Amino acid sequence: LALFTLIPIIIIVFVFINMNSSKDTSTVDKGSEVKYETSGNKKGEDDNLLQAEKEELAKKKERELVEKKEKAEKEEKAEKEKIAAEAKKKKEQDEKDRVALEEKERKEKAEKERIALEEKRKADQAKADKEKAEKKPDARIHVVAAEDTFYSISVKYYKTGKGADKIKAANGITSNEIFIGQSLIIPE
Repeated sequence: LALFTLIPIIIIVFVFINMNSSKDTSTVDKGSEVKYETSGNKKGEDDNLLQAEKEELAKKKERELVEKKEKAEKEEKAEKEKIAAEAKKKKEQDEKDRVALEEKERKEKAEKERIALEEKRKADQAKADKEKAEKKPDARIHVVAAEDTFYSISVKYYKTGKGADKIKAANGITSNEIFIGQSLIIPE
C-alpha cells in the first residue's frame, strides 16, 4: 500500500521540480497562443510542447462540442418546424373535412326540403283533383300544357285576360304557379 501511494507522489514531486528548475524562460506571443521557451532543458521544452498540444486538443474538443451543440439545436429546430408543419397540415385538412361535411349536410337538407315541397305539391294536386271531381259536371276542365299561363288560359276560354283571377279562385290557387299536367277548373 505504501508503494502504490508513494510512487505517484514521487512522480508528481519530480515533475514539479523539473518544471521549476528551468533557468531561462521567455514568452513568445503569436496571435493568441503563448509558447514558453526554455534553454538548456530538453525536458522543459517537451513539457511546453505537451502543454501546447493539450491546450490545442482542448480547444479542438471545445469547438467540436460547440459544433455538436449547434447541430443538435438545428436538428431540434428542424424537428419543431416539421411538427408545426404537420400540425398546420392536419388543421387545414380538418377544416376542409368540416367544410365538406357542412356542404354535405346543406345538400341533404335542401334535398329533404325539395322532397317535402314535391310531396306537398302532389298532395295539393290530389286535393285539387278531388275537389274538381266533386264540383258540378257542367264546369269545364283544362289540362295545363307546357307554355300555359293563367292569362293565356283566360284568353282561350273567355277571349280576354280578365278571367285569370276567376280561374285562380275556382281552383283555390293564390300564386301564379301552375304545373304541366295540372287540371284546372274553368268556371262559367
